[in-house]
Amino acid sequence: LEAKVIELLIIQIQDLTQLKENQLQVVYHPDHKKMTDLSLYLKNTIGESHTIEELAKDVGMNTSKLKKTFKSCFGETIFTFQNRLRMEYAYKELQENEKTITTIASETGYNYVQHFSKAFKKFYGYLPSELRSK
Repeated sequence: LEAKVIELLIIQIQDLTQLKENQLQVVYHPDHKKMTDLSLYLKNTIGESHTIEELAKDVGMNTSKLKKTFKSCFGETIFTFQNRLRMEYAYKELQENEKTITTIASETGYNYVQHFSKAFKKFYGYLPSELRSK
């Protein structure tokens, strides 16, 4: 029985080791440069709205290939990537600056502070005003 338990532990450790190695491997994609350029563009235009159609045209792909390639390269959808960038930017601005929440909402592309607050709470679990009061 003890030998069987040890054997199972060894198998689990090997599986975990392989999982870690697989996660560390970067998969080369022929369009990786385009996706990297697109990610930089999204970072630099954080407050602007972009449609998938516009982005696909900019990188020279159809929309389905763009979505598939982006997710393959970054492990998340374009929308999730852009939303994460916006929320990370907002969090940093709320902590480091005295800007109003309305200003930060506008800078991150939200027309209404209520929509921004709802998105922020969904992402972080608390409202932007609660972050300021911490």
